[in-house]
Amino acid sequence: MKYTPLLLFCFVLLISCSSGGSKQIELFNHISYNLSENEENREITEVIKNEYKNWTRNASPNMQLPLFRFVQSPGYKTFIALPYKTSMADLRDSFFLLHPDSCIVETETNTPWGFYRSYQKGSEFIATQALSVNDNTLYVILISDTAVARSQGIDKNFILNKINIDE
Repeated sequence: MKYTPLLLFCFVLLISCSSGGSKQIELFNHISYNLSENEENREITEVIKNEYKNWTRNASPNMQLPLFRFVQSPGYKTFIALPYKTSMADLRDSFFLLHPDSCIVETETNTPWGFYRSYQKGSEFIATQALSVNDNTLYVILISDTAVARSQGIDKNFILNKINIDE
């Protein structure tokens, strides 16, 4: 009986620490990807792999872009890759090789962390972001309808704001 208040306190503390809070996907080396309320970390199925391969099908044979995570939301899809033996310059230049019929909407390349570039291909909006974090590279491709991208405020800070670095 004398331990009941202590056990109750520990239980309440455990519940308060584990509930609420934001959802995250742990990536690597204390880096996580914050999920919004309508986003879901999905299992990478063959269908998702094939769609990702379609977006990266014309990459240089020297580029290795293994798909690491896939995030689904009602308005967009996010592919998170961990490039291996692929330079930031290769990533920056790669999308034109992948989809030469796309036009650039916005670009920001002179940043200490990497680059951001968005494209439009028909009604599709494509955003790519590469980040160099703790000597590792993270490459994100976000695919959306252009109208949805505008309504949800998907811009150069959208993906960057989802990356959380605990040092």
